[in-house]
Amino acid sequence: MLPGTAAATTARDFRPIPIMRKRRTRLAAFAAILIAAALVLIFWIQYKAPPEPARLLPEADGYFYVDLRPLRAAGLFRNLPEVALDPEYLDFVQRTGFRFEKDLDQAAVAIHLPAPGSHDPTRYSE
Repeated sequence: MLPGTAAATTARDFRPIPIMRKRRTRLAAFAAILIAAALVLIFWIQYKAPPEPARLLPEADGYFYVDLRPLRAAGLFRNLPEVALDPEYLDFVQRTGFRFEKDLDQAAVAIHLPAPGSHDPTRYSE
């Protein structure tokens, strides 16, 4: 049709072809599924990974990990008796403000066994 006639189409009359709309919808759904799968994979890997204190230790024959946060949240350490501190430890506490008895939430220990037939002692990394 000629411009200026009554039957001319305007920008408001334009409607996308249904095939294009389906393709766009499928593409958006596929992108959303990919993003959701990536998030699930990240959280699953984080859940299955060893705790950070254990990951920071060197390679060893065995590991020991303890998490005290649930015990602290339950209030099991609130009524601990006061302990007499060594002068060196008291100086450490005064300079850093960190007391192992009250502030340590997680601990990990790596156990390094001696080589077979060796008389070396067992070593530990904390």
